[in-house]
Amino acid sequence: MTGTENLSGPFADGLRKLPELEAGDTFSLDAYEASLEAVRERLHERGYAYATVSGRVDVRPDLHTVHVRLDVQAGRACGGQDG
Repeated sequence: MTGTENLSGPFADGLRKLPELEAGDTFSLDAYEASLEAVRERLHERGYAYATVSGRVDVRPDLHTVHVRLDVQAGRACGGQDG
């Protein structure tokens, strides 16, 4: 996950734990989409009204692997809240 560097430690750590994807698991599009939504919802709950979360999935059939990346753009917190 990228883009969480400017958020407070405990909050950023919590975001990193949200994705339902674990290394070694079989890839699931449903879990991937749920992960994007879970991170987005948590940011919005903490006042990051304009936060965006996007992702990228790189499939390597020759290696039987999938690499997933989540990109967070939190922006500024609204209403005086900090991450």
